[in-house]
Amino acid sequence: MPAPSETMPTAGDGGAAGTPAPATSEATGRYGQPAGWFRRVTLYGVLGGLCPLIPVPFLDDRCLDWVQRRMATELLARRGLRFAPTQAAYLVGVGEGRGLGCFRMLVAGVFYVIKKIFRKVVFIFTLKDCTDRFSETFHQGYLLERCLAREAVTQAAFDQGEPLRPARQAILRTVTEVDPRPVNRLAKRAFRGSRRLLVRAAGRLGLWVRNHPQDRAEPSPTAAPGAQDEAETSSAEPVIEAEETLLGAMVDRLSVALLGETDYLEALDRLLAGHLRGESS
Repeated sequence: MPAPSETMPTAGDGGAAGTPAPATSEATGRYGQPAGWFRRVTLYGVLGGLCPLIPVPFLDDRCLDWVQRRMATELLARRGLRFAPTQAAYLVGVGEGRGLGCFRMLVAGVFYVIKKIFRKVVFIFTLKDCTDRFSETFHQGYLLERCLAREAVTQAAFDQGEPLRPARQAILRTVTEVDPRPVNRLAKRAFRGSRRLLVRAAGRLGLWVRNHPQDRAEPSPTAAPGAQDEAETSSAEPVIEAEETLLGAMVDRLSVALLGETDYLEALDRLLAGHLRGESS
């Protein structure tokens, strides 16, 4: 978890309400190191990147959905917000474009057999999938945090039914228009040099998600708002901490490298801000 001494940026930091400090300023903590939330988003990005290494059909997609929803839950909770699991899932696009059509099920089954036979060869191709899933997860988390900093997502949206769609659409348009090669390049380098470590971490993550089918996006009809999120966060902490211990050094290096992409992060933030204002590209 982030260091207790770290203070969360508020929407007022750096100017009027809804105008946060520059993106890289808020992403930078003490002594020029990545802020706790930025490093945490990098960790979840790495966990998302592990999912293609899980050699069980459809469990990889379940794990990716779980990782991205856990990331959204943590970012929202750090702001003191209370919300339904479905709302957290929606904000980071959990399940978007990952339907289980018959053709996709057939392809997944065939690819599973191929992976079992040619694991070393297939890893070369899987590396691109790992990089793509890292990039997807990192961008979703980073842009959600920037929406929170700009007050594009507030407690009123959860309590009073104000639409979350404008923020979600702004995130979608941003990730569609941006060229993610700076992030992908760094992720590919990190994943390529840590194959055995990543396979081990992927196995543990897949096993945990498989054994906890109750940790899904649907809220309990009898639970108080936020209660299921708190219960899930508590039950998930051991596996998150275990992955953090195993992958911590890699996450440290990658988060520092990502923070060094100042021009990219600032451009990403400007693009998001324009879409939140309703500007078309």
